Formats: sequence, C-alpha cells, structure tokens
Amino acid sequence: MKKTRNASHYVIGDDVEVTDVDFESEAVFVNGERLNDERVSQMAEESVRLAREREANLIPGGKSLSGGTAHSPAVQVVVSETTHAKLKELASSRRMSVSKLLRPVLDDFVARETRNG
Repeated sequence: MKKTRNASHYVIGDDVEVTDVDFESEAVFVNGERLNDERVSQMAEESVRLAREREANLIPGGKSLSGGTAHSPAVQVVVSETTHAKLKELASSRRMSVSKLLRPVLDDFVARETRNG
C-alpha cells in the first residue's frame, strides 16, 4: 500500500533558503531519509500532484463564507456512527451536504450563545 504524504510537509516558507545541492558530495536527510536526485524529483512530482488534487476540490468562483477571496476555515467534529448516518440521511433528503446542513445550526448556536454571554 502506497503511503499518502501530507501536502503541508512540502510547503516552503519565507524563512527557507533554496539552493542547488550536489547529492553525491553532500548528504541531505529529510525525516531520516537520505535524499538523491531521483527522490527529490519524486517529491516534487508528488507535491505538484497534491496541489492539483487540492485545487480540483475547490469550486472556482464559489462563495467564500469568510468574505472576499479568503478560504473559509473548516471545523471537524467526531460523532458516533449512528449520528453520522442520521446526519447523512437528513442531508441527503434535503439534497445537500452534511456541512451545509450543519452550518446554520452552528451559526444559530453561536449567535444565541454570544447574545446571552
């Protein structure tokens, strides 16, 4: 089974200096693995693939819940299998995703709790 890598492992921040490396004369290790030209090429290809997969899941021109062009933050909740099945059934009967079903419930809860707090 092929191990799926997390795309965030390949993010290069502003604090990183990128230079050419001769892997035959210099040993470079990432997570205990010594890099070579072939492995770096594989990592680059995988980074591009993961980025494209992420882009494919975004709906171009879709409405940002945060406003403007910002991506909306996600919240995850762990529930029982029974609750999950019932949520999926309710959402499906309304022809919507579970996220879309729960969004107004959470918005109402936050509004109610911040009004009383």
